[in-house]
Amino acid sequence: THDHRAILVAESPIAMDALHIYELPMPSSFFESGGSRVLDVAVTHDPPTKLQRLDYIGNKLEFYVVKGMTIDEVAETFAKIDDRETDDSADDAEEVAGGGDSATDLEEAEAIGKDRQIGDLKANRVNLDASVKVLSLGCNQRASRTFPQRLVAADAPWHIVIRSVNRWCDDTLKQDYALAVSLRRDEDRTEILAELAAQLEAIVEVRTEVEAEIEL
Repeated sequence: THDHRAILVAESPIAMDALHIYELPMPSSFFESGGSRVLDVAVTHDPPTKLQRLDYIGNKLEFYVVKGMTIDEVAETFAKIDDRETDDSADDAEEVAGGGDSATDLEEAEAIGKDRQIGDLKANRVNLDASVKVLSLGCNQRASRTFPQRLVAADAPWHIVIRSVNRWCDDTLKQDYALAVSLRRDEDRTEILAELAAQLEAIVEVRTEVEAEIEL
């Protein structure tokens, strides 16, 4: 039912070579035992294109799921990333691993080559079922992860990172994009929609009050 699924959306322009970081609220049901938890992330944008170029899209967007770091730690880590770190064949190891954490998954990844660590993310990066390298080549991106075990409190907070990488666009350009995140829980488990709606409503109220104070 809809009560066991929530979809969070955002639309925004992003500057070239910039970061947007969104805190991802996780429902308490995801920290409870039993059943599975599904996370789906989709990003779409409309970059300038030139078919006669090998890198035909003018800028690419990358998205990452990060856990267990403050927003300041996430921003500091991604500020240090070299473009070459996210554009390497070592990302193919992610596709083999399928985003899993088991020993078997890791052994399969190592058969091709160890997954490249992005900056200082280490265990804080949440692998999905498609690599960043492959996804960022397109304008419509989607990846997911099913968690068969409950999440642990130590993994909080969770963030979605949108990273804009300029290839040949004007540096002053801002790229419009849309982000959609779906959280889904088994129907025989605790509902999540009402809880997340209440969390987000509280956040909006706080921001409105702050903006009102600034205007005064």
